[in-house]
Amino acid sequence: MIPLPQFIQGDTNIIEFKIKYNGADADLSDIGRIVVNFRRPDKKVISRLLEAAGNDVVYEMGLDEQEKAGYGEIEILFIVTGK
Repeated sequence: MIPLPQFIQGDTNIIEFKIKYNGADADLSDIGRIVVNFRRPDKKVISRLLEAAGNDVVYEMGLDEQEKAGYGEIEILFIVTGK
């Protein structure tokens, strides 16, 4: 079962992700960018850059994301820096 968080539209909605790899805290030191794509119920996609602190990634949903009521989808991309 996938958890389905619910929010109050127009409120301050913050999601904190704890990133794990095989059950242990993930090492995000090689990650150059973290991009979140939020798809609203009207299918418009809002993209934002996020930052990691250790293995925590915090996403504060803006007003654009909350403009339309209903179910949305979140996609998080971890982009590794080139070496």
